[in-house]
Amino acid sequence: MEHTQHLYRTEDDLKNFCIRVHLSKVSHGGRMAGSNTHQQEAESYIFSWQKKAFSQREYEFYGDAYNCTSALESRYSRDIARLRQEGGRQNGRLFCYIEGDQPNIPAELCGSPNVVEPSQSEPTFASRYFSSSAIRRRRPPRKQLLAGVGDEEPVLERPTVEERLAHRVPTPPLQSMYIMADLTHSVEGIDIWEEHLLCLIQVDDGGAVSVKPDFNSGQTPYRIETRNRDVYEYRLHQVMEPVPPEHIDQEKNLQEEIYRRKAEQLHNLVGTQFADPPEGGALSVVLLGEIVSAQGFEYNDIYVTAQLQLPEFWEVSGDQELSVVTQISRTKSKHLYNVANFNCPFEYDLIYHNITTIEDDLAHWPCVLMEVCSLDSWDRHRVEGSARG
Repeated sequence: MEHTQHLYRTEDDLKNFCIRVHLSKVSHGGRMAGSNTHQQEAESYIFSWQKKAFSQREYEFYGDAYNCTSALESRYSRDIARLRQEGGRQNGRLFCYIEGDQPNIPAELCGSPNVVEPSQSEPTFASRYFSSSAIRRRRPPRKQLLAGVGDEEPVLERPTVEERLAHRVPTPPLQSMYIMADLTHSVEGIDIWEEHLLCLIQVDDGGAVSVKPDFNSGQTPYRIETRNRDVYEYRLHQVMEPVPPEHIDQEKNLQEEIYRRKAEQLHNLVGTQFADPPEGGALSVVLLGEIVSAQGFEYNDIYVTAQLQLPEFWEVSGDQELSVVTQISRTKSKHLYNVANFNCPFEYDLIYHNITTIEDDLAHWPCVLMEVCSLDSWDRHRVEGSARG
């Protein structure tokens, strides 16, 4: 049965995230289990975020320091030594894999294409031990590969539009935690190793918590069936302690302070000096332009003179000059043309006062008259051309 994935967002520290799993056996080999057996094989355990709970196999394997070949495995060995001094494991069939472990879980059981098993150039002794010393419940999916072609995702040098759209958003890094059940059973004196994934929890950098399957406290329990037809039911309960009221008030005050400082910063950036609208129902127009370049003229050392022509009822605000003169520019050859570059911007603030008859008089807009001149070695000015815009 395919379970849905649910997303949560929390502002609390993830170290406070706890989930209680209650696992019970409801039938044995296709027959309903008795009440006493049901009580004996029921188990409940509370998992904390990224807090390791060892299975029996891990407890025995990492308990021997000679089997540990990495810093993480050495830490597990010390944790198991401390557990033995405290009386042993508190959990039975329930255990978990945390970030840094190498769970042998097929990708289709995880239910998410973003879950990637850790890869190493050379497998550790622990991974070889756990993958070869017992019979797996499920075989990994077979991949149909062409001869000489690896199973890695190829690099697309010229991706199509659909491929670019499909890969335009990078996958955020995830931290994963696998809650498992060790349902190992014996057949004619041989232990058949069988692990089941009960719940997958993933957290990204944005604080989004993904739980699959979702919590089902008070609802129909989830069911799993082993290879020898034993049926187990389990429930997932969210047991996080509520946030104290003083912490909520402190966080609320902190958010208000952040918003206040952000508003002050925006206020300082924007300022308060804005242009007042014209009085008496006048129309305000801002004309922005730039004389970029000129090309195709006969002589060199070119400059441009621009003059703003105002029709009736139009005027400029303030003491603005109506004429603009560019610098003298020598031409350069560009694409078979002699081009003179100016890059001379200009700006006019215009006001139209006859707003009542705007439909009739706005046909006479202000225009800019331009004249292109050249200067020779004798300081003589020649008119090369004129324009109106």
